[in-house]
Amino acid sequence: MRELPEDRPPTDEDLRLLLADYMLVEAESAEDRETHSLAFADLSFLVQEDPEATWRFIKIAADAKLSMHMAGYIAASVLEDLLGHHGRLALKWIGDEAPRNPGLQLMLGMVWRGSMDGETWRRFEALRDDLKVVRM
Repeated sequence: MRELPEDRPPTDEDLRLLLADYMLVEAESAEDRETHSLAFADLSFLVQEDPEATWRFIKIAADAKLSMHMAGYIAASVLEDLLGHHGRLALKWIGDEAPRNPGLQLMLGMVWRGSMDGETWRRFEALRDDLKVVRM
């Protein structure tokens, strides 16, 4: 089980390893389920305290050619939470990246309102519509 470093911001390699642990959501072994739980806790912390690292995690996941199921899992958890906690900033990043990132576009189609305020949700839906993202 890996933990994010406490003495420095996470590197892209730290975030790739975190993604691998987070993808153990359906693991059968108790050890793998524990690894996923720790990754979930790390990401929950990142979403609230380090939106830039969270965004890098999402881009790494979008570039990883994940299965539809795993892309949906990340969209419905990490991406929705980032939008809920840091809507304006996340929308800027999404608007800059999504036009050229099909993996991110796929995830955008699987985002639900979650904890987003009304204005963030309206802006997100408009951005998704402008990109002609298919909602799933």
